[in-house]
Amino acid sequence: MIIITPWQAVESNRSYKLQSAPAVIVQGIDFGWQRKFFGFSTPHRMGSLQWASTASPSCHRNITNVTSTMTFTPGVDGDFAFPQIRYTQLKHADDEHNLVATGFIFQSQVVNLRGYDHILNPDAEAPSARISWINVVEIPQYSPRRYAILSGFRLNMTCIANETLGCSICNSNGAWFTVFSVLLQHCNGSSCKLNVTLERGWTPSHGGGKPLSSCLHYDLSIEIHFVAATNISYKTLEYTASLFHPIKNQTAFLDWPITVAPHVLVGVQGFQFNLSSSPAYPQRGRYIERFAWGVTQPRKQTNHKGTPILAYDANIFIQSPQATTYPCNVTYMLNTTALLLPIHAQTTPSQVAQGTVCKDDPLSGFYCVHNNLPKQLTDHILKATTCIS
Repeated sequence: MIIITPWQAVESNRSYKLQSAPAVIVQGIDFGWQRKFFGFSTPHRMGSLQWASTASPSCHRNITNVTSTMTFTPGVDGDFAFPQIRYTQLKHADDEHNLVATGFIFQSQVVNLRGYDHILNPDAEAPSARISWINVVEIPQYSPRRYAILSGFRLNMTCIANETLGCSICNSNGAWFTVFSVLLQHCNGSSCKLNVTLERGWTPSHGGGKPLSSCLHYDLSIEIHFVAATNISYKTLEYTASLFHPIKNQTAFLDWPITVAPHVLVGVQGFQFNLSSSPAYPQRGRYIERFAWGVTQPRKQTNHKGTPILAYDANIFIQSPQATTYPCNVTYMLNTTALLLPIHAQTTPSQVAQGTVCKDDPLSGFYCVHNNLPKQLTDHILKATTCIS
């Protein structure tokens, strides 16, 4: 990975907080555009993204609310989507052992990153821009040991129009991403490295006549949870597949007794996709219809020997329609982590919050109100939940 120069990226301030019970951990997303135009899907550049799920800080009669926030924006044209966030909750078993609320087994940190990229080879056949951040994340020192997992995420992009900086061309506040990578790496007992890389390029059709923005400014917030565990299992999902036909699901197995299932938390330490080029199509940028990644809480399953075991699902993919997108292969990586929690901490089955986003497209006559959809690109979904398992 490349550590970029100070003028390109600025490491954020970092803030710690103790979160009351229950703690909410994002386990995955599924964001996909739904509109059909004359029967054809309408993929887009990727615009602003956000996924986060948090619980209210206090409980009333053992009830609180989980708020899931999702932002999904197209680059320019209008569309609608029903973005989903998958999450689980980390709860204490009773009032006497309120370990979550005291911060004994759970803490979180938000890392903010900012910077801008620059097209370094604008006259090349396949121009591109790349920005990376490497940030050391300190792990709180308690016993039992804490382990870091990813949760909430927010990305805003703004095209820079500043000829002094060499940023003269502005297309939109979106990007044809060729690399999208958020990884917690080299974790030990005291720290991890948060490694984020975003790379964008042009499409083989040169954006359908739409220019490649000279510079994009990025504003990111990444939420990291630190969870106490007495045992841990790491699994990595890696594969390469066509943009049109990705693998939708794989199963991972845990060599733990099935009786510990209520005390297992499955999370993600990193996700990445990387689009490939070919001699026919050296430009790696593509319009994207769907972006999904995630894991599920463990379930009891029987293996080929008939023995009950614990298993969970994992997936990561982007997808675009074959009829309207140039072909390419995509290489994926999803780093998953299963944590065996202290005995008084319990998890809930994976849950899904689904929102609605919509943007008008006057040029094609598409209006959200005519389809009974709210005109919004961010949605907030509330679900009531119990505080004590």
